[in-house]
Amino acid sequence: MEFIGREDYKGIQPFYHPTLVPVEDAVFQAAMLTLIYTERVGKAWRMYEVRRKLDHLTPEMKQTVEDIRLFRKAATHYEFREMKEAETIVDDLLKKYPDSSMRAMINLHLNFTNPGTSGYRSISGTIVSSAS
Repeated sequence: MEFIGREDYKGIQPFYHPTLVPVEDAVFQAAMLTLIYTERVGKAWRMYEVRRKLDHLTPEMKQTVEDIRLFRKAATHYEFREMKEAETIVDDLLKKYPDSSMRAMINLHLNFTNPGTSGYRSISGTIVSSAS
């Protein structure tokens, strides 16, 4: 059995009896992009999975799911210190989502272009680990 949205609820009841509200494709896509732009990529991924299983995904939704998959692939490359592969993916995604506040994606990009010698650097007055 697969559970969606597990960190959003306290207790098991919402898993067994979720509340699903039908929405138009354009409204759903706008809501998912809002989640992505506000650093809730995992939640958007799960919602796309629910939508795919219960209804359908439009071509635009499928492309966004692919972008999320690529973002996760870049994070995996980064984790395994495959920097060139991760950098290529992140650069392409940053071109597609230039106003995104997906901090992890931007941090990955900054690590490629401005690596710190100690593993930490200051971004806008905030100390950020280059391992994040």
